[in-house]
Amino acid sequence: MKQLLLTSACVLLWSACSDEGADTVRPHTDYQRITLSEVITPADAQTVSWSQEFRFINGQIACSTTSQSFGTGDEQFTITLSEAVTTTEGEVVVTDDEGTTTTYLLDDYGVATEAIRREAGGDTRAYRFSYISSGSHRRLHEMEEYLADTLFARLTFGELPTTTTDQWHLTQQVGQHSQTFVLTLVAPQQAADSTSPVPPLFVSELHPLTLHTTALYGKLLGEVWLWVGGAASIDGDAGQCAYSYTFTPEGQLATCIQLTPQRRTVSYLFEW
Repeated sequence: MKQLLLTSACVLLWSACSDEGADTVRPHTDYQRITLSEVITPADAQTVSWSQEFRFINGQIACSTTSQSFGTGDEQFTITLSEAVTTTEGEVVVTDDEGTTTTYLLDDYGVATEAIRREAGGDTRAYRFSYISSGSHRRLHEMEEYLADTLFARLTFGELPTTTTDQWHLTQQVGQHSQTFVLTLVAPQQAADSTSPVPPLFVSELHPLTLHTTALYGKLLGEVWLWVGGAASIDGDAGQCAYSYTFTPEGQLATCIQLTPQRRTVSYLFEW
């Protein structure tokens, strides 16, 4: 069995996962590790295993590792991308092992107001973030992505619903294309608690948030939202995406199952 490791694993970056700058005020996470995993078995194609791990020190994001494994014949291949997080006063830098760095400037509440992403290929992206305030908590309201000082993408989140019968609206603009999503919340009987320690899968996979996964799970972009379930439709066309969830007996999230348009299951593991 031959294994090809294209990039180093997070353990090689653990020395960079320090609690330097721990005095900076930032939202806190109760876990030491959060892991997402998925096994993809498309028709007439090889099985692909995917995982994403986030590690925390003293409640703050320290590093992340994304791995994808697949096999061809007798060969097994693994592609791994790791990101290390370093913190100084008012600033957090996320660096992956391909050379891309993203620098987040934090406000007094410990959430990012601006960011600069310098990609290994030479492109530079700038970001601006605004938030909805709820006491001392901040939840992301809007993020803008700029290429060469020109607005390229925007995500705008409406007010959080107060009950699970209300709908939640968000608008995505990429280039000249814009679409509005209408999302429903998970029903109360599906969980012991209507909130979750991680962001909704549907939301985290939208551009440009997908380029900031470590910051999102590390709460550099504010606290997470209420759980999204039921249907995520485009412009009111119900049934575009549908989700269901399973929970442990203690009410902890176990899996998020996307029912349509194609079925997939993402498993969650939380370690204290």
